[in-house]
Amino acid sequence: SAYAKHAGIILESNPNYVLCPIGSGKLWLSIVRKIEEQGLETRVVGFTPADKNPFFHDFREGEAWDLRSLADKLTSPYTALAEQVMSRAPRHRVFELDERQIRKTYNKARRMRVMCEPSGAVGFAYYQKRIRKELEIDRKDSVMIVSSGSGLGDQLKRFEKGRIGRG
Repeated sequence: SAYAKHAGIILESNPNYVLCPIGSGKLWLSIVRKIEEQGLETRVVGFTPADKNPFFHDFREGEAWDLRSLADKLTSPYTALAEQVMSRAPRHRVFELDERQIRKTYNKARRMRVMCEPSGAVGFAYYQKRIRKELEIDRKDSVMIVSSGSGLGDQLKRFEKGRIGRG
């Protein structure tokens, strides 16, 4: 699949961490599966809007849902992959960002001249010291930030050409 191909490219440098957006969980799970297949030590952290995702919240039919978020491509009341994603914890994680944190990640990505929209910028939460500390990511760790805001394929091509680096 295209996701498996992207996962392979993302993992070529064998980073300690891969930080990426997580909505349906397809890309996140593809990366995790590739890590398992290759026996890598890499850990994956998916970032999603707080209280607007099916990984931590059970949205019941008939209830009013507020799925509005700056990172609107990552909100959903349901994904068929929720159990598969959450079963990979604690090694791999899903981390919720509040709207203020999402805005900070987007602003950081834009300052770094990464062309993306807010949903694709959530991996830039790495630059928030409090989040790094909570995730136990050391500044010495190699970190791959996946930004899918202008199309994952476009960002991967830019990475391959060396214009996007590790954090």
